[in-house]
Amino acid sequence: MKPTVIVHGDAFNIPESFVARYRAGTQEAAVAGYTALAQPGGSALDAVECAVKCLENNPAFNAGCGSVLTELGTVEMDAIVAVGDHCRTGAVTCVRDVAHPVSLARAVMERTPHCVLAGEGAVRFAEKIGMPLLAPMQLITQESVCKSFSQDTGTYSAHIETYMNSIVNAKDATDLETFYKNLVKPSHGIAPANYGDLVSTSDTPPDGGHDTVGAVAIDSAGMLACATSTGGMPGKMPGRVGDSPLFGCGAYANSLAACSSTGHGESLLRATVCRDAVSLVEHEPGLSVAEAAAKSLEAMFDLTGGRGGIIMLDKAGNAAHEFNTSSMAWAMVSEGERRCGLRPGEDYLF
Repeated sequence: MKPTVIVHGDAFNIPESFVARYRAGTQEAAVAGYTALAQPGGSALDAVECAVKCLENNPAFNAGCGSVLTELGTVEMDAIVAVGDHCRTGAVTCVRDVAHPVSLARAVMERTPHCVLAGEGAVRFAEKIGMPLLAPMQLITQESVCKSFSQDTGTYSAHIETYMNSIVNAKDATDLETFYKNLVKPSHGIAPANYGDLVSTSDTPPDGGHDTVGAVAIDSAGMLACATSTGGMPGKMPGRVGDSPLFGCGAYANSLAACSSTGHGESLLRATVCRDAVSLVEHEPGLSVAEAAAKSLEAMFDLTGGRGGIIMLDKAGNAAHEFNTSSMAWAMVSEGERRCGLRPGEDYLF
């Protein structure tokens, strides 16, 4: 079996000014994952963890350092890993102060009897296993602040000053409500009446950014693995859980195929899009992985109106990178070959 790693950045309308960073970031992550895979004893699980850690370190992406903020100005991250044998999985959700949620998710799978740990339980587990915790501001970047809160004027320093003065140091809910009345969210275009209005209750998924990173790999032994990590939706309610940490939604792996998704989380969750894609490979033998991924996204859109993207590998090493958004950054590395793309139809050597 030829070892292969494929990664994705975000699936949304990627602005032209971000394209170079997204291309470079996904290419770097794919190379990092393949380097781990090529080491003696390197496994598919090592590869996806390494690739996603690389993306979590990159402030261009909404994962790890660079995660967007909740409506209260805090960071809550989700991550999952999965391995094809016996559908093993581990995940964390609503976790804070951890540089690499994907590594914590792997530890949940390998070092606990559980599949998912949430919130304070996940943080306590991180402390228990000696994973260093960061100060909250260490995960907040220019991109994460500006993705989360948009004002008519202001530099990064001004955003941080606003964050510290108006959110962290708010005396009570009334202070927060006054602050949010003066905010303009990019997805709304109006100042909300109160901070609860920052979270849409509409059944129609938004057309804005859908930031999640992920990786899928197969090793020389034919083992499949996948991983997904995200900071979630900007301005989300604290405690919100999307698709990313849920097995079958944000990631799925069995002995036949492995899959990671990105897009509108609630839509991906409702459609169990990764399980659906792998199930199509399982039950329709003549279907290619690309066709299975595309059909799964089409079914999700028909069901929910939501959009997103999927990367996928089957047990033969066949790869897919499908999306129904205007863009999805992806890159793939296997022996003697490096490929990447971002816009529909793109498939370039790098």
